[in-house]
Amino acid sequence: MLGVLSTYHYIIIFASIIIISYFFNSFSKSSGVPSVLMLIGLGMVVGFYVPWQNKFSFILEVMGTVGLILIVLDGALGLKLLKNKVFIIFKSLLVSVVTLGATSYLAALFLNHFFKIDLFVSILLTVPLSILSSAILLPSIGSVEENKREFLIYESTFSDIVGIIVFYTVLGVVNPINEDAGGYGFILGDLIGTTAFSIVISYFLIYVFQKLKGQAKLFLLISVLMILY
Repeated sequence: MLGVLSTYHYIIIFASIIIISYFFNSFSKSSGVPSVLMLIGLGMVVGFYVPWQNKFSFILEVMGTVGLILIVLDGALGLKLLKNKVFIIFKSLLVSVVTLGATSYLAALFLNHFFKIDLFVSILLTVPLSILSSAILLPSIGSVEENKREFLIYESTFSDIVGIIVFYTVLGVVNPINEDAGGYGFILGDLIGTTAFSIVISYFLIYVFQKLKGQAKLFLLISVLMILY
């Protein structure tokens, strides 16, 4: 069936997804169920009956990545980096680190004890499930009070960042790309280098975009963020 789809069929499919997303988003506001979860559930149900993976997997991967960037950017645009926000930033960072660390480690201990899975492999499996994903949280907090919404945006963003760092750090331990890379020293050096680069490029982007004028600079910012991602 999918082999004979034309351009018009693809347009209808993607337009239908947007329409369904709109209704899911409206239902989410009254039910409290994140619209992203409903879309994921719908995709899983459809996947059982329609062999769409080979046709849409690459497109969905690209759209999912772009969507995640836009979701985080949309949430971050409402934040203000002021001196009186330092406490809430550090508080959200601490909460995200403690929550992610405790949840993933306790779940890893469970897998290690009952299923005899190596502890590092267990952590590798539990970290993604312990992340407070921005893709799920941010679209669901539109009606939350401003101060709580701000905290949740910071927490989910830090959870994403810390989760990715922990995941790839553990992955480097479990499955090192290069046996002679220096072990933990190489991983730590790579982590410090990435963090330093992120700080430098962030300040550079802030400086550059403050100087730019015009309505198109938002699209330029999105494009740069996609390249950095």
